[in-house]
Amino acid sequence: MLRRILQYYRDAIEILMFMMARGELENRPKDVHFARAREQRLRFGVLQTLKWATEFSEERRTGKAPSLKAIHRAVELGGNYQVVVDYLKSAKHDQVAIQIHEDEKTVTIYEGGDLTGSDSQLVYYQYERLSNYTHVDLTHESDQLTNQWTAGQFRSLLKYLRDLAVDASPTVYFSPNGEMLPLFPRPTLIEIPRSCEPELQPALEDLTLTPAKIQGNGKWGLISFMETPLVLIGRRRFGVSDMLIALDEAGHYDYMLRVASRVDPAQYTKVSGYREQRMMDMCRQEFEMKGWRVETSVKISEPLPREIDVMAHRADMSVLLQLKSTLRPEAPWEVFKRNQDILHGIQHTSEVATMLPPKPVLFVITDGYRGDYLTWASALEHDIPIGTLRDLKDIAENPIDAIKLLKERVGFDSNRPAQPIPDRSFEIMGWTMRVVDAPPPV
Repeated sequence: MLRRILQYYRDAIEILMFMMARGELENRPKDVHFARAREQRLRFGVLQTLKWATEFSEERRTGKAPSLKAIHRAVELGGNYQVVVDYLKSAKHDQVAIQIHEDEKTVTIYEGGDLTGSDSQLVYYQYERLSNYTHVDLTHESDQLTNQWTAGQFRSLLKYLRDLAVDASPTVYFSPNGEMLPLFPRPTLIEIPRSCEPELQPALEDLTLTPAKIQGNGKWGLISFMETPLVLIGRRRFGVSDMLIALDEAGHYDYMLRVASRVDPAQYTKVSGYREQRMMDMCRQEFEMKGWRVETSVKISEPLPREIDVMAHRADMSVLLQLKSTLRPEAPWEVFKRNQDILHGIQHTSEVATMLPPKPVLFVITDGYRGDYLTWASALEHDIPIGTLRDLKDIAENPIDAIKLLKERVGFDSNRPAQPIPDRSFEIMGWTMRVVDAPPPV
């Protein structure tokens, strides 16, 4: 069963890679965006199916493997199941409202309506770009992210896995007019040798889906296929090559931190302060290069005790930066937690500004996440835009002009008319789930 699910993923992701390659060759970006969105949905569904199979399947030697059609149904169910779980968590925290119509076997989910006046612009922008974004790397090789491995050891493991994957993946070529044009390494199911260096073994275990990992409440913490791209089948460890290549390209930072925070939250918390200090150092360096006088960790005692992460002064202008170090969110529940952190930062910054005459130019800066329509509704209300460390150069150059840039970089676009987000629906277990971007009826 487990091997069959991985084979299904291998075949499905190859089809999506062809779709992306064709979209790029024919300059049809919408096709590329659609394929990437399907890729994300596929991975959610495959991971959920792998979890179900690991937890509930019994090992029998019947000689019969489940059909690809059965696996496809399970993966589609797994993807829809994950969406339902996400909406239930969102409803628990008053982010959506849910109405159930038992006679019609319909569930309607109300997302609340337009908060910024341009929600659709932000949603479509993230749809087109979210899969490609990464956080700014703030870890050093020696950072002991868990008690079992350092950042350097994790990255060494990813390079080892990537080399195995590349060697096992023949390149797919396209031949227009007789010219051989490489498209992508063909996804291949590979077995990971047991000859991995001993110092890399703990990180290898943390990247492997095993029966022990889904016992009790542990299974609820596994929501990203990129965090457990390897699957233990009997005593052998397997993975699909495209996941291992992608993990080395995008996961040497974002997913490394996600794995560390999941497997050893206590140790991860101990070293997270290093990232915050490095954020301050980056801000100081960038602003001082532009002639600013910079102060960090500035404490205010009156009228209320508050701390300012970074304050910069130049001529008659001051800039205040509130810094937020975040993990890459992979599900709506995680987006909610990231948003809460940013909303607290906006509120804190707004309060501090009233204590500092004259009022400085205010920003909330993260290491990668730009927020969404929920955080930007607050950002617009308080005139505190949200940026990332990659925006520091523009902010230090001209803080006023940077405000417009940050809005554009999250998706606000005066050339794209604001429009309602269309209704969505899907079927699960005989029920129709409708998602509506509007307040619930009174």
